[in-house]
Amino acid sequence: MEVRDEAGVLLGKPLVKEIEGLTLDKRVDIVVLTLPGPLSGSLDGAVLDYAHRQPDPTALLENPVPYPERFRDGLVILAVSPEGRKVGCYFGEDVQLSMDDQKDIQNAAKDQFRRSDWRGGVLSMAREYADAANSGAWETIGMFALAGAVSIGGAVWLFLYFRSGLKAFKNVRAARDYYSRVVRDYDSIGRYADLIPEDSSYGAEAIARYRAFCKEYARFPRIAEDFVGGFSGPDWFRKCAATSAKAFRKRAFALDSQGRAVVKAAELLTMSPGWKDIWTNEVGRVMEDAERILRLRESIGRLSYSEPHSVRAPFFEDAQELDAWVSVRLARLEALVLELETGETGPSDALEELDRMSDEIHDRAERLIRAAFRIGLSRRGNRILEREEGDLFRESYEQESSPSNEESYSGSWKVNGVSGSYNPYTTIRPAFDFPPPRPSNVGKTPLTFALILGAILTVVVRIVKAVFDDDSSDSSSGSSFSGSSSSGSSSSSGSSSSF
Repeated sequence: MEVRDEAGVLLGKPLVKEIEGLTLDKRVDIVVLTLPGPLSGSLDGAVLDYAHRQPDPTALLENPVPYPERFRDGLVILAVSPEGRKVGCYFGEDVQLSMDDQKDIQNAAKDQFRRSDWRGGVLSMAREYADAANSGAWETIGMFALAGAVSIGGAVWLFLYFRSGLKAFKNVRAARDYYSRVVRDYDSIGRYADLIPEDSSYGAEAIARYRAFCKEYARFPRIAEDFVGGFSGPDWFRKCAATSAKAFRKRAFALDSQGRAVVKAAELLTMSPGWKDIWTNEVGRVMEDAERILRLRESIGRLSYSEPHSVRAPFFEDAQELDAWVSVRLARLEALVLELETGETGPSDALEELDRMSDEIHDRAERLIRAAFRIGLSRRGNRILEREEGDLFRESYEQESSPSNEESYSGSWKVNGVSGSYNPYTTIRPAFDFPPPRPSNVGKTPLTFALILGAILTVVVRIVKAVFDDDSSDSSSGSSFSGSSSSGSSSSSGSSSSF
């Protein structure tokens, strides 16, 4: 802060203390300048001449040569000519204010200057400058924040947009792979279907699946057209394209799974050389059911631990009986393999026994859940039981899922420390139905991507331009000085007016 009272109308030291007490968001050097005598021209020119006459012009000017110059960065000059009746304010380029703010700074002092209250007028100018500068700083921060938010939002939108398109491409590629495998194996599947015996319910069901498979295969080119044939160019990046492509992949997956299930049925029902692997795959469903009911029993045991022993006793009896029953059924599964090898049990009878085991597990699970409620679990325990175990187990049976809900059977199991995996989609005893998913609405929106991206970029550019660009009617750049009018004048680094 510096006072250059060339006109001798100010009390310097008290004024310095008051101006230095102002709070500014940005560090600046404020120079209060009063010019003596009448003005021969504009206040702009007088201030510039004054700067040139100083022993060190660079104290006020950025580059004194060549002419015209601009005031140095970080400098704010509050100037007044008492006899010339002019007031002005001038700025370095990095602390420039808009023309409206400059007028407000000048107008804040005019009433006091008209009363010859020079000290009060200069102090009013300094206060108005502090308010304008602080407000401008917050506006700039707000603009940067808005620009950043728009940019981040646009980046997130672009990420989701492109990710949606990539998912669509990935699903379509997977669907083509499934369909290509079906085309390659179609004749072979037909030959296997001819081997399936029709004298058992499982054989008849497998033949029915084969007929459905052939019907689906015949119309699959039309299905592909319905699902993804209407997308092109930017349309692939729309959300409905990703949804439709995913449904198309599941449709192709179902077709491929049906074909492979027919082959597996033929091999097992005719006891072909690879029947053991197919039997292991069939047993996988029963093993996963067994794992779930054991996990259900453990959860109920944990939740009922705080109940009195007399209340829990019936449940523990059921739990012990369940463990023994599971052990017997696991032993029976091992025995079935030997019986199939020796021919003592036929494949249809063995599959029937697997179905009975699954039905028994289902019934026992229901009884176990009812027993848990009978022992009076806490309300929280009941909620946990229903959410984590009971509902999950019932979903496995009562809500047999399509590939659109692939969580009911995971394809893996772990019972008594032994684990295994299987393919639930190709079992002879179907674990899933395959209702045809519908394609998403396929509509064209040309240039959607270009229009939205253009809008985002336009907003960002305008915000940044509002912060940095010069506007001749609104703000100034500080590159040169202009002439003055009778009522006032302006320069590219400041302005002045009469009072």
